[in-house]
Amino acid sequence: PIEFIIHLVRIDYPHEIPQPFYGRSFLQAQHLYEAHLGSDDGGWHEDEGIPQYYNILKKMDKEKFTSVRDDKTMTQYAYWKKGMLSYDDERAICDKTEY
Repeated sequence: PIEFIIHLVRIDYPHEIPQPFYGRSFLQAQHLYEAHLGSDDGGWHEDEGIPQYYNILKKMDKEKFTSVRDDKTMTQYAYWKKGMLSYDDERAICDKTEY
């Protein structure tokens, strides 16, 4: 709820609203809106299938991800041999602060 967010905003920086940097994993999907086998809890076990942005960046450095921007949702998604992941990056967070 908005009341929770209001309590998180620092009084000395009233325009600062915390934004999450995380993703959603989809096992055996390659693109948005495709059938999948649920979240990839095994591939993202440290985050229980909901990877944090810093872990996404670490894994992108090690594995062969193809990252694509979806202009409709204004977010990134990446796919690789095991599945896909939609996530917020810096640009997505900036876009979300505009609306």
